[in-house]
Amino acid sequence: MKQINIYAAKTQLSQIVDRVSKGESFVIAKSGTPLAKLVPLDDGKPAKIRFGLMKGEIHIEPDFDAPLPDAVLDAFEGGSST
Repeated sequence: MKQINIYAAKTQLSQIVDRVSKGESFVIAKSGTPLAKLVPLDDGKPAKIRFGLMKGEIHIEPDFDAPLPDAVLDAFEGGSST
């Protein structure tokens, strides 16, 4: 990433923006101290969905939707289940 001083950024803004639109990034500095970063915008398109990426990595038990035990329900209700 190229560093450019603020005066050069002001005088060459249109050229810098053209370069950024082509993928370059710049750090804008004042007296050698970085102040801002100028980076290209993303294209706004969502990332392509890759179905099956986690195939074989996730296991769901057959009883995953079974009712919770009374002790767990009591903890949420703050009282007994009877």
